[in-house]
Amino acid sequence: MAISKELKDAMIALRLSGILPTLEERIGYAVQSKITIVEFLEMIFYDELERRQTKLLNTKLKKAGVDSDLEVYD
Repeated sequence: MAISKELKDAMIALRLSGILPTLEERIGYAVQSKITIVEFLEMIFYDELERRQTKLLNTKLKKAGVDSDLEVYD
């Protein structure tokens, strides 16, 4: 399923563009699995939340001067 330009523009305006890279895959999964609309929304919003939390953590680590590969520290 192709995502319309209007939907992409709306998602960008709402600052939900992080969902776009996986949206078609998620739609395919939802159709195949026959999940409910609520379950679909939970899935894509969780993806966005996870993306934002990861971005925030990486920003904080960078500002703190901490290497993102924490395994190098004792």
